[in-house]
Amino acid sequence: MKIRSNAMLLWFAAAAMFVSFAACNTRPIPGDLILTTYNSDMEVTKSFSPMDTLYVKVAGMRAESHYRVSALDANGVLISMIEARTDANGVIDAIPLWYDMGLKKNETAGLPPYLDSFGGLTPVGFKVNVKSLYDNGDSTNFTQDMFFVLKNNLDTNAKPVIYSCYSPDLVPDVDTIFYPENAFKETGTLDVDGIADPKTVVYVKADKVPTKIGNNVDVTAVDFYVLRFTGEAFKNGDALYSSTKKVTEKIGVAVTAGAVAATKLWDVNDTPQVINPTDDTMAYSIVMDVDRDGIYDEGIDTDSDGVSDYFIDGVDGNGLPGFIIQNTPANDMFVTIKDADGNVVNSIPEIGATASQYLNINIENVPVALGTTITIYLVDSFTGINLDPIPADVRSGSEDVGVGVSDPALSEDALVYLPYITGHALIDTSNIGNYDYPDAGTLTEDVHLDLIVDMNNNGIFNEDTDYFLADAVTILNVDLNPKYDTCSDEAGTALTKYFGETNSEGNTVVYLHAVDAPLAYDVYVMKATEVAGLSVNDPLLRASLFSVSAVGGDSTTVTTEIWDINGEFQVINPSIANNTFYLIMDNNADGLYDAGDSKLTIMILNTNANSYPRLTYLNIASGGAFGNTYNQHWTLYSEFCDYRDVFIKSGLDTNAAGGGYGVKAVFNPYFSWFSNPNPEIPVEGLYYGLYVDVYIVNAATFDLGEYGNLGELNDGVDVTGRHSTIAVQPSCYNGAGMMTIWPATMTPGRYYVIVDVNRNGIIDEGTDIIDAVNQNGQTIIDDATIVGFSVE
Repeated sequence: MKIRSNAMLLWFAAAAMFVSFAACNTRPIPGDLILTTYNSDMEVTKSFSPMDTLYVKVAGMRAESHYRVSALDANGVLISMIEARTDANGVIDAIPLWYDMGLKKNETAGLPPYLDSFGGLTPVGFKVNVKSLYDNGDSTNFTQDMFFVLKNNLDTNAKPVIYSCYSPDLVPDVDTIFYPENAFKETGTLDVDGIADPKTVVYVKADKVPTKIGNNVDVTAVDFYVLRFTGEAFKNGDALYSSTKKVTEKIGVAVTAGAVAATKLWDVNDTPQVINPTDDTMAYSIVMDVDRDGIYDEGIDTDSDGVSDYFIDGVDGNGLPGFIIQNTPANDMFVTIKDADGNVVNSIPEIGATASQYLNINIENVPVALGTTITIYLVDSFTGINLDPIPADVRSGSEDVGVGVSDPALSEDALVYLPYITGHALIDTSNIGNYDYPDAGTLTEDVHLDLIVDMNNNGIFNEDTDYFLADAVTILNVDLNPKYDTCSDEAGTALTKYFGETNSEGNTVVYLHAVDAPLAYDVYVMKATEVAGLSVNDPLLRASLFSVSAVGGDSTTVTTEIWDINGEFQVINPSIANNTFYLIMDNNADGLYDAGDSKLTIMILNTNANSYPRLTYLNIASGGAFGNTYNQHWTLYSEFCDYRDVFIKSGLDTNAAGGGYGVKAVFNPYFSWFSNPNPEIPVEGLYYGLYVDVYIVNAATFDLGEYGNLGELNDGVDVTGRHSTIAVQPSCYNGAGMMTIWPATMTPGRYYVIVDVNRNGIIDEGTDIIDAVNQNGQTIIDDATIVGFSVE
């Protein structure tokens, strides 16, 4: 994965003629046409370099049937596996089976994965097993032996093995365990306790370091360089020290017994920093300059066979990224404002309108140290008048409740992973002593307040460090003797400005209660953003969602149904950006916005009626038509991954590789997910066979709002009749290996892709992944009509 093999590995094949075939409970392999193995250059081989990627192709099987392909260590212990369906010709096309080959689970508790011993002339063995799933291996169940082979003669230098790693301890000591890692995190990323995340510091380790250069030069120290990855392989003579791609360096690192111990290479919280990584700052290579000349020296061809066999310098990330830096929430703070019932709102009636009204503020991922007090300000967006400053203390993501557990201090169930402020009083209009706005109770228009979070408490707004949210709170103008008011019942007695979102239990119909209204008038329903852009004499219909005709009369009280929120115009999962609406009463029925019109504001509450799992939503479904992946590294941008919202049922416009035409699963490694919410527990699977189950479910029959039930993910809900199992690895050029998860021809409809990361048959919050995302990055949480993909 992290290296690309090349012609230099051809001599490995000559040294690997030890290949044997071991049968299980059925027939032996009749020949190489059944199982073909490739390295990361897609060269057919049975011998591999450490940290390479093993691809497998299976042929000669029963057509359109499911098989399991497994990588096993020399003792038969499972390392990684895939489960896939053959195409019409009985073939499973080449797909990744084992990333970072040779990196094995340490059976000693608490110790990190390690590279198997590759010394001497004896090949290190492993196995690949193929088993039929449709009959539990009765017809097919065979194993083939494979090897890691490295020459270790006196006249050769083995190819150095270099890999990045991290320490769970920010200040390592002699007892610190270093874990191999190739997906690090951007500058400023904090853990649940509000301190720097360990994966913001890149360490490097090396094995098989040459002990001599030529006959006379002993290698006692090496230099390391970190260079931006651009998709190109290093060539002999390439500049390192003076390279324009150089990011940082570590000079004079000691070599002991042919190895380099874990060495701090780059703390991304220092210089240079990586904030919100982009295409140019995501991927990197590490070069070990063994002869310390500031130039890349690949090696020497000692036997004149056209390939190097006397290696000098080493690379982690030659042609493919060595490690990446992922975009995290580190430089994005999340603010929600809630009422006393835990509803996300951004408005409150003015003083005197009700007996008790107050709002709380919740802030997640506060980028300051624990124990720090920050100050919150509300500022009139028109007059600039400040309300009294509000101090708030930052809490730990693990404080009181532990990690990933519902926090009782929150007004609704929520997973807390990052430093936060929760339930802190923001504004209370029932108590004039707590809210000192001029002319209380006599507002003539709604008052809009901007929110400022002063991170360093200096009373000065700094756009680089402080937080600003325009129109965070609206104080509603409430006419205490109104001609119009909104209510939730046909009788006109349940007066309210707050209504439930679509599918809420009750309070989802907006009625207008009118006293002494005109004989005939029209009511226009508009989004708050549209009202803000209205000018005098603008046509009302143009800016409205819809309109309703109403009747009134002198000394007459009439209640009119205006809006059934469960009807044609629905509101699902409203947020501060889209939860406010206006009713414009066009009193003279001229269709224009003018001074004679009346306005009312209503708020649609997020009631969790349409709640979806709190997990990672990512694009997964791809057509796989993305060109030469070896010369093009992955970015955040979906056009490089060929993610699609719509597939044609024939699938003929998709890539046939990876299992034939159809819908592919492609993981973009530059996105991360909560594969384990507890940072104190390393995720061994990232380097020891992390394989996931992938389901395609019909959006018309599978309700994502009902989740967490035992057995909810099963082959019966998968539209293909059986789920797929895929090996995944962050930082690889294709984080899951392009694999067809729904072979053509597909059935028209709308579908979700669900990735069961821990393979337990349950949708787990904080762990699993769902593709209910469109190409614009909007998810089902933003719009309930969004699915992973459609087939037409």
